[in-house]
Amino acid sequence: ELNVELVESDAHDDASTQISNIEAMLQQGLDAILITPAVEDAVNPGIEAAYAAGIPVILFDRTASTEDYHHFVGWTDENNGAACAQLIVDALTEKYGEPKGKIVALDSIAGSGTDNGQKAGQEKVFSQYPNIEIVARQYTDFEESKGKSAMEDFLNRFAPGEIDGV
Repeated sequence: ELNVELVESDAHDDASTQISNIEAMLQQGLDAILITPAVEDAVNPGIEAAYAAGIPVILFDRTASTEDYHHFVGWTDENNGAACAQLIVDALTEKYGEPKGKIVALDSIAGSGTDNGQKAGQEKVFSQYPNIEIVARQYTDFEESKGKSAMEDFLNRFAPGEIDGV
């Protein structure tokens, strides 16, 4: 047994709630904070306050734009975005014999490190293939119902055959 007490909170991807949760945790005298930032820039004040108080701050899964943390654990969202984009490129090349087509994108949370990183990775790949065009994007906030609704809207907006990939 490691004699570790875990204090947990969930901000439901709301940055102001997450900052409040961090501030409340700072009052509890924690030995470390592990956090998945809701939005890349908005949670910086909470992360920076913990760091300034000498509490080790470990980011996981999502990044923050501040440098006031100790470690990041995860595969970067930029790498993830690039890998997903390459899968689309490969599938379109297999379908058409060359990398071309029109795609739609279901994005995560506006302004989040996840979204910014994934788009940067996608851009690195898609910029090499001028005949692949993203014709529409929609934020889904990591919610299945929003993703389904957005895809239904795309299918109604575009005629059959006008979307080559998602």
